Amino acid sequence: MEPPLGLAGGIKKRKEKALHFSPPYWKKILIFRPKCIPISSMSFITIYTTHASEAAAQSIADGLIERRLIACANVFATQSAYWWRGAVAREGEWVALLKTIPEHWEAVRDWVETAHPYDLPCIMRTEVRANRAYEDWIRESVRPPAETKKP
Repeated sequence: MEPPLGLAGGIKKRKEKALHFSPPYWKKILIFRPKCIPISSMSFITIYTTHASEAAAQSIADGLIERRLIACANVFATQSAYWWRGAVAREGEWVALLKTIPEHWEAVRDWVETAHPYDLPCIMRTEVRANRAYEDWIRESVRPPAETKKP
């Protein structure tokens, strides 16, 4: 009897070997279950928001930086096209790309929703990794999570 195939056996070999067993057995072999990484172990997040003007984007970014909910923001112009109230709308907007720690997500989202003039603001979150020195700077630049207050 052969020993069970380990990771070095590869998926192809596992599939060939699995054909000799009943379906419940080979289904278990072919299912790949990566380990989930808890949000708190992510180095930092970026939060993408859109605004009608540069001044509006900068005002929200400045308010978050002053409260130390974000470490920094990049503000830049973009062109948007979207479906709004039964028609295609196209207009220039300003993006604020906000950088913070995962523990500040809710506070930043709530603050942007409160301060934003749009009826339906775009507030998107993405987990990101960067070079170690930059990740450390992000974490050191924001208020410790225990000190975070709602808007």
